[in-house]
Amino acid sequence: MAFGVGVNVVLGFAFLTVGLFASILQYWLWTFPMVPDPTGVDPNGITTAPRFWRFTHRVLGYLFVAFYLILMVQMVPRIWQYSLEGWTFQSVAHAALGLMIGLFLTFKVLILRWYQQYGNRLLLVGSSILVCSIGSILLAAPPALKVLNHPGDETARQIILRNCTRCHGMGRVVGESEESGEWHEVLEKMEKFASKRGMPDPSAGQEERLAAFLSRLNPHGQVDEEWGEGDSGGRRRRGRDSDD
Repeated sequence: MAFGVGVNVVLGFAFLTVGLFASILQYWLWTFPMVPDPTGVDPNGITTAPRFWRFTHRVLGYLFVAFYLILMVQMVPRIWQYSLEGWTFQSVAHAALGLMIGLFLTFKVLILRWYQQYGNRLLLVGSSILVCSIGSILLAAPPALKVLNHPGDETARQIILRNCTRCHGMGRVVGESEESGEWHEVLEKMEKFASKRGMPDPSAGQEERLAAFLSRLNPHGQVDEEWGEGDSGGRRRRGRDSDD
C-alpha cells in the first residue's frame, strides 16, 4: 500500500533519527576494549561493552532496517513509472543513495553472520550508512515540505502530492517556475503521457486550480533572479525573464 508524501516525510525523519541514535551508540560502544573470543569464531575478539547497550543498539538496528524497507517499498515501484524528463539530478542522487544504504546494510549483515573476520570494518560500514541516510533525506525532504507547507488551495495540493509523484519527485515540481499559462501546457503534456500509459488523469480535471497553485509555489523568474541595468537605466531581471 502506497503512503502519501506527508507520511513518507515523517517516516524519513523517523528513519534518520533512529539511524543517528544507532550511530552515536555504535561509536560509544567501540570505545570499549576487545578481549579474545573464547569460541575462536571472531579473530578480532569480543567487546566488553555493557550487554544492555549492545542489545539496545541491536533493537535500533532492526528498527532502522524496518523503516528502510517500508520506504523502499514506496520508492522502488515508482522508479519504473518515471518519465525520462521526470528524472533530475536530485531524484537520481536520492535513488542512488537509497540503494547504497541497502548495499551497506547487506555488507553489515554478512559480516555479522558469516564473515566475522571483517568485523573491524563495521564502524566504517555503519558510518557509510549514516552518511547515505543523511544525504538521502536532505535531498527528498525540503521539496516535499515546501509543497506541504505552502499556503493555498488544499485540493490542488492534494492532487499534486497524490498524482504528480507517480512520475517524478517533488524536486521536479518545486524546481519549475512557469507562469500560470505555461503550467497549463505542462499539465496537458502530463495528461497525454498518463493517457499513453493507461494511468488516471494526473490533473483530475482541475487544471485551473493546479496551474494557479503551481505558479504561486515558485513564482516565474525566482529560480535565477539577477538584477542588472537595462538600456533605459532602469532595473531588469536577468535569468529566465531575460532577453539575453
